[in-house]
Amino acid sequence: MATFEPVLTRNWGLPDSHTLRVYESRGGYQAAPSHCVRVLRADFLA
Repeated sequence: MATFEPVLTRNWGLPDSHTLRVYESRGGYQAAPSHCVRVLRADFLA
């Protein structure tokens, strides 16, 4: 049987896992802000 790395639940059980600080420290929000702005502008202005 194959084993899978948890994606949605990988932070469960960590202290303060509900905080943005922990999310970011574990790899969350990896996109650059300028990239996000370009994507949003393209979607809303198209």
